[in-house]
Amino acid sequence: IADGSQGSSQMATSGSETLVAWIDGTPGRNGAYIAALADDGTRIEGTQRLLAEDAQRILLTWTGQSYLAFWGDFGSSVETMTLDGERRPLSSPRTVLLQSGWFTSSIAWIAEHGAVISGRRLTVIDRQGNVIRQGGDVSPSSMVVADRVATDGQSFFVFWHAQVDQPDGNVMTDIFVRRYTATGEALDAMPALVLRAPRLSEEWADAFGGDRFALVTT
Repeated sequence: IADGSQGSSQMATSGSETLVAWIDGTPGRNGAYIAALADDGTRIEGTQRLLAEDAQRILLTWTGQSYLAFWGDFGSSVETMTLDGERRPLSSPRTVLLQSGWFTSSIAWIAEHGAVISGRRLTVIDRQGNVIRQGGDVSPSSMVVADRVATDGQSFFVFWHAQVDQPDGNVMTDIFVRRYTATGEALDAMPALVLRAPRLSEEWADAFGGDRFALVTT
């Protein structure tokens, strides 16, 4: 997409184009950038622009009506703004108040409600990035690592890892899930264990296929 030092890339699509966002750490141009991609994955000339100077983290999503971007540094401040399908700003950047820190998952949507993990809490937002609800700890009594949020179109599903030390010195990974309503209320009193497997990578993904979820990891 660009020369120099890039990271923390994000991607979202409106259905007619794909927008990417990333953090550039190259001296002299530090900040969050966006650009549109052509069908072959190359950058469309003239679409790259600086979104926020000195940003160190970025999160991008398509809400069904507009792009929604969040960015910030490694402190507690988080900024957000919306852009239309042609990447034109629909709002000025503004501060979002989060009690539990930066987002640690991608955003899943059910109609006008988006769900994302902030710290160990499920946070529900609207299409403008306003926090509607910030719930309690998804798993108060256990480890929460590499959390992901998915949806079947009716409920939100929060998946995460927990590492379990074995008597023989090996480490196993437990994967848990907990369901929430579209407004962020817990449907399950406690998390459910999905599976136990040999130690898994924290780099993993999930997808919904109509009647079941697929969890992909290494």
